[in-house]
Amino acid sequence: MKSRSRKASGKLRGLAWLISAAMALTTLFGAGSAAFATEGADPNTPPAMATITLDGNGGTFEGVDADGDGAADARTTVEAEVGVWYDVSKAPKPVRTGFSFVGWGLTSTAKESKAIEEIGPVLAEGHILYAIWTEAQYKITFNGNKGKAQQFKTLSLKSGSVYGTLPTGVRKGYKFLGWYTKKSGGKKVYTTTKFKGKANQTLYAHWKKQSGGMPDLAVETTLAMTGSGSGYHAKIVIGTASSAISFGFFYDEGSGRPAAGSQEIFFESVYNGGANFTVNGYGTVSPGSKHRIRLEIYNSSKTAKGYVDGKYVGSAPTNKMGGGGYIDLLALSKYSGESVNATFADTTVYGPKFGFGGFTGGESHFGSWTAKKTTKKTSKKNDGTYSYFGYGETWKLSGTASMGGGNWGDLEYQNVGVRKRMPIW
Repeated sequence: MKSRSRKASGKLRGLAWLISAAMALTTLFGAGSAAFATEGADPNTPPAMATITLDGNGGTFEGVDADGDGAADARTTVEAEVGVWYDVSKAPKPVRTGFSFVGWGLTSTAKESKAIEEIGPVLAEGHILYAIWTEAQYKITFNGNKGKAQQFKTLSLKSGSVYGTLPTGVRKGYKFLGWYTKKSGGKKVYTTTKFKGKANQTLYAHWKKQSGGMPDLAVETTLAMTGSGSGYHAKIVIGTASSAISFGFFYDEGSGRPAAGSQEIFFESVYNGGANFTVNGYGTVSPGSKHRIRLEIYNSSKTAKGYVDGKYVGSAPTNKMGGGGYIDLLALSKYSGESVNATFADTTVYGPKFGFGGFTGGESHFGSWTAKKTTKKTSKKNDGTYSYFGYGETWKLSGTASMGGGNWGDLEYQNVGVRKRMPIW
């Protein structure tokens, strides 16, 4: 038995058939007689046929119910002429929920690379072919629902995989609430939600009328943090020479807070030259888990608001922020020998009244620290909606503290650890 892959040559096919036919004639009539073997043959004699069995290999053949049990059969057959090549693309195709049919193979474990186009010359005793499958990819479409999806509008997923990074929804005068399975109502989808569908899906942006207007400045990123020791932070910081507001994840075994010993979602605000200091906690996240966080600044009310995975978690007082200030991605640990490892991915900055550079400046203090771009930025956009568009860009900030005596509370706090800084003008 022979087969040909999808790259087989047509010339090779013809040559193989001629050789096979000549060998068969030689066997029947002896050497030297092949050229005259067909003399006197009855042209009305039908060709000999063989049965090729098609095994669904986990799939079934719709409309085929040879045993009459009411269910589609897992096997079916086709007839093929003995001694010639059979084109397997003519065979009926099986179906299998959650999988895509890619072709036929000679064994039940054949991969896509072993799929064949033809089999032959067909033997009188027939052949068995097995369906080859790949796990289906489904198209996820993001419908802006009167707004728009900012970074990308479609996504391909296998059933059972998590959605992962989701685009940001943008609509003037409205707060983006997240992506939902229905245009109105439905279930909210998070980055950690598993897609369990068996067909393409459309997700819809949900909105809430913005109260108090749009923020003057907002930073959004996908953050994940791990560390070792008694304390470490990873956060977004927006600051000026005299004030700073930060939002992110906080771990401190000795803080005395209700969430001590867990990774807490927190605000930390230092303003008026340090005369005012506020720390607010809002629940916890699992170590290393990825979450989309957003820090907003409202200068008229001197308020900062925080969101995690599109959900509002709380606010903190602050001073006005903007031109002449900065945005930091910051990671730090508490005592010498303790470490932190944080990633900041797909960072975007909203601030149509301001100008921004990229995250080009990096600083580290009191230890061995690194700030490394682990993926290449694929696009940058400035359309009046997002002033900095870093989708596809990931920064990894990591290191170990070496402060001698004391801890982060005994030093200039914002200069402990490692940071990437973006200027605002």
